[in-house]
Amino acid sequence: MNYLNIIEQSQIDKLKAQLEKKEQTISTLQTIIESQKEQINQYQHEKQQLVKNIQLQVQQKFQDDLNFENIIRKLKQDLEQKSIQFEQMTMRLNQNDPGFLLMKLKNEAEEPHRIEILQKEQIIDELKRQILQLKNQLQLQVERNNAIQIANQNELAQLKEKYESNLGVDKLSLRQVKELNQLNERDQQQIQELLKDKEQQQNQIIQKDNTIKELRFQNEQLHKSKQQIIETLTQELEIERINRRKLQQENDDLESALSNIRLTMKVNYSTNVKSDGTTIKDQEFIDLQNRLNEYIRLFEEEKDQKKKLSQKLNDIIIQTKQEKSDSDKIYENRIKDLQEQIKEEKGMKSKQSMKIKDLYADIEEMKHELNILRDNQARIEERAKEVEVRERKVIERDMKLNELQREFDLKKPPEELMYDNKKIKTKYKQAKKKLIEANQKIVVLLTKIKDYEQNNENSTTTNNKNNVFEGKSTYNKQGYTNTDQQRKQMERQVFKNQSYEGYYDLPQDADYLGNPYQTEFQMDRISQRLREDIVKQKNSLETLEHKYNILK
Repeated sequence: MNYLNIIEQSQIDKLKAQLEKKEQTISTLQTIIESQKEQINQYQHEKQQLVKNIQLQVQQKFQDDLNFENIIRKLKQDLEQKSIQFEQMTMRLNQNDPGFLLMKLKNEAEEPHRIEILQKEQIIDELKRQILQLKNQLQLQVERNNAIQIANQNELAQLKEKYESNLGVDKLSLRQVKELNQLNERDQQQIQELLKDKEQQQNQIIQKDNTIKELRFQNEQLHKSKQQIIETLTQELEIERINRRKLQQENDDLESALSNIRLTMKVNYSTNVKSDGTTIKDQEFIDLQNRLNEYIRLFEEEKDQKKKLSQKLNDIIIQTKQEKSDSDKIYENRIKDLQEQIKEEKGMKSKQSMKIKDLYADIEEMKHELNILRDNQARIEERAKEVEVRERKVIERDMKLNELQREFDLKKPPEELMYDNKKIKTKYKQAKKKLIEANQKIVVLLTKIKDYEQNNENSTTTNNKNNVFEGKSTYNKQGYTNTDQQRKQMERQVFKNQSYEGYYDLPQDADYLGNPYQTEFQMDRISQRLREDIVKQKNSLETLEHKYNILK
């Protein structure tokens, strides 16, 4: 029993260690999932802020364009009024001038058609206004589409990162699932072994119950036999008591007879004494006395024999009582031992049943976790398909927008666009130089940060060579350390959507810089985007310098 208890305790300890490892892995997965959720919420919040800022900027630009158009209209009206006043003044000053007369004749000739000309000019102005409104609407749509494209690109990047992280998590989860399956198989084997042990113990308990029943039956038989012996002995004792009473009565009768005989003998002796001292009938008296002595001797012998028999009977009764008490004690001790063994085995059974229930509960939890992981994998696959569909839609939308922009740009005359292109190229070159300088500074700062991180890693590896954690490690889902991940996140934040000389990418509209049929709005948008990129680079430089100072 002790050996079995030791084996069961060792198995229980192993199962507890395995369950603790499983709990640690589950806790690590939960922390990873929570951190991912927090990052996703941060990204969504940043995205909403960017969209709001873009909408505000678009509204401001639309209002500025409307104000500019209103100012131009007022200037045109003022110029027309001043031209009319100037003509009137010239009419007053130069009435005799031939040129003035020609102008007067022309005006008189044009008077019937002047109303139509004014109406046509008004129509032209209205058409221009409509064109400006359409341009503004187009600009708004372009800005919205660009904002949507940026948001979609950010969403795609986030979804790709999330998909990659989820792939890493899925790989880890698959490994953990395999390990859990192996552990489940081991647990099932252990459960089967425990069930076999349980059946064996049940068989042993049944055998012990049978032995207890047999012992009880034997004890009952012994008790019956002892009772029969006691009854026979009591009957014999009663018979002996009756015989004793009879013998005592006979003895009393004999003693009374002897006393009577002695009295008669004394009387006869006194009457039958001769002168010479001899008695009459001496021979008869001697014979009677001898007979009495023999009778007394026989009586005493019988009495001694009866005493011996009574002593033997008492000894037998005492022995039977002692044997009965000893057998009762042995039987009670045996029953107590068997009851204790049964209690211990019942306790072991209850413990084993509890263990089996716990193992089944763990198996059900693992199955539930497996189902959750499979559902997550299916969701990730669906999300990947949705991402592909969104990418296709975004590409189609970009194609349509580019076609609309080209159609709109072809309507504008090329001379104005060439002049605007020159301005924008100069601005673009200046911004490009500034970006190159900023990128160089960033590269220097990143090299310093890398050197500092390598020194920190070398110092930590020398101090913590033997400290290895099984469930939670410093490596994240994709195999990078926490410092590497932070550095890569910093680089992503700084150089997002950039690849010039490995870091900065030109905006999409820069592909059309050589196009003479490009709109002013596009050029302004390119310059504005370049300014925004420069501001972002400066902000990223400041953040990197601040982090570098903190690391120092």
